[in-house]
Amino acid sequence: MLTLFMHFFPHLGSANHVFKPGKKVSQVKSSEVCYNYLALRPCLYAAINGMTTSTFGDVEFSPGEIDLLAVAKVRALRNQTELQHKADGVVYTENLHMELLFLETTGHHGLSDRPRACWDHVKGMNGVLAMLARIAYAFPHGSVEDFKNVKVAFIHARG
Repeated sequence: MLTLFMHFFPHLGSANHVFKPGKKVSQVKSSEVCYNYLALRPCLYAAINGMTTSTFGDVEFSPGEIDLLAVAKVRALRNQTELQHKADGVVYTENLHMELLFLETTGHHGLSDRPRACWDHVKGMNGVLAMLARIAYAFPHGSVEDFKNVKVAFIHARG
């Protein structure tokens, strides 16, 4: 993982302080919050740095337990009252607050929790479908051909 991390993000400096190869304990293995803060968020910030869309403004990243707005909007349109969907981070457009990507983390780095990881995959599919539905509701007169080119993403970090 360390080699892959440094290959794609060499400008972040040495990842030795994050993964601590050769040492017994690393903070990324202490909690999900540390894993997100030390390893995942810097990657997401680096990936979206400078991204803009011509119509919707800058692309922003919000870390933390964030309610997916797309899920709330779609459930409201369908008169559903289920609980919110919380993501570990969301990338969205500045204007209209359209969500394009969300992060779900299953525990700390190195954790092997298959049932929890499977549930996070289910949450991922529901979140992606809600994001696509919200875009479709926001642009009801858009063409099917244009909608085929819409891309949203779900990043699942585990293990």
